[in-house]
Amino acid sequence: MREWTIDELKRAKEIVESSSSMKEADKRLRDELGRTYKAFKVKLAKLKKKGISIDDLLEREEKEEEVQYLFGVIDRMKREVDKLRSVSALDRLIADRISDRIESWNRIRPSVPRRSPGRKVRSETAVLVLSDLHIGEVVSRDETRGISEYNFDIFRRRLQLLSDKIFHLLFDCLEGYKFPELRILCLGDVVSGNIIDELVETNDLSIVDQVVDGAYVLAQFLAEQCAVFDRVVFHGIVGNHGRVTKTKRYKRKYCSWDRMVYEMLRIILKNQNIEFHLPKSFFDVVEINGAKFLIAHGDEIRMWMGIPFYNMQKFRMAMLELVKNLPVQTFDYLIIGHFHNCFQMDTPIGEMMVNGSMVGGSEYSIGRLAMTSRPTQLLFGVNKHGMISWRFPVRLDDPYDAPLRYLLPEESSYEGRSVQRVAGPDEQDRREA
Repeated sequence: MREWTIDELKRAKEIVESSSSMKEADKRLRDELGRTYKAFKVKLAKLKKKGISIDDLLEREEKEEEVQYLFGVIDRMKREVDKLRSVSALDRLIADRISDRIESWNRIRPSVPRRSPGRKVRSETAVLVLSDLHIGEVVSRDETRGISEYNFDIFRRRLQLLSDKIFHLLFDCLEGYKFPELRILCLGDVVSGNIIDELVETNDLSIVDQVVDGAYVLAQFLAEQCAVFDRVVFHGIVGNHGRVTKTKRYKRKYCSWDRMVYEMLRIILKNQNIEFHLPKSFFDVVEINGAKFLIAHGDEIRMWMGIPFYNMQKFRMAMLELVKNLPVQTFDYLIIGHFHNCFQMDTPIGEMMVNGSMVGGSEYSIGRLAMTSRPTQLLFGVNKHGMISWRFPVRLDDPYDAPLRYLLPEESSYEGRSVQRVAGPDEQDRREA
């Protein structure tokens, strides 16, 4: 027979005292505790022989619980004391180590590096990523609630500001460098084009004027670079806005208004120190100081959830496999345009760079995507080891009130001016360093 517990005796006592008869008490004891009234009475008799009542047992149980609780409190206090002792020991250790180091510092005599008598000048290649100029497009300030504005005059001013900032960054800010060569990676969408109806309706230049006037202004920009750099190399890829057909085509993709601009630039600047590399493919691999840059416009990359990152990864991996069939075998950097946002992304398979635009936000980006961006072009340097050593996202929406230099022949103030920027004495010294 199993032994009675204190809880069972306590509950059995309550049942017997609250029952109106012995029969009722027996039934309730059976139902709740699995005990009988007779067994309860036998247990009481045994306790009585020992001189113990149920109340005595309950009182003992309560005192035992109190004792166990007190033991628990004592154990917790012991543990807290041990912690405090260990923390105190750690504090003393830290204080002693800090004190030792401070005392040791008084014996230190800093070694001042000696400067070489002559300043060492590092030779690097400057690289300008030029894309998404959208010459001829008009962005209305009213239709964008003042967020953005663009037209041919603003394009000219921003291109002029870009030239001024290139000179300022390279020859005023980056001391200790010389830049004998400038590479220009032009990634397309030079013109607004005539394949989109709403652009055709709102452009401020016809497609012919986009090409002719745009090339004339770009030639002045390039001539300024030729006046400062010993060598300028222009790499031109076509975009999607310059297509001659509304339907997207993959054969003869180079038949583009962008290509017309490049060819006109080649003719205008044929006597300048500039080389043109104009592949017919939609991409090119450009080697600069040993580093290989795959350049493409980027219109083949689709956005997912409003961002192009995932498909950029897929595009890069696919192109890595593709170029294994070429003599170059691989590339180190991927550079594209098209998305009008300047950013870089480093991945386990290499770095990807996206250029900004000359336009910034537009009615399309604001109305369709609820997005805008600052007009930006990317400028960076490649050292002799083929590494990018610095980079600047050149912002082109800064306040700029310099007189406009990039004029068309029919504009009145054009007569007698030179399109070439003459390097100042300091810049000339840097070129000769």
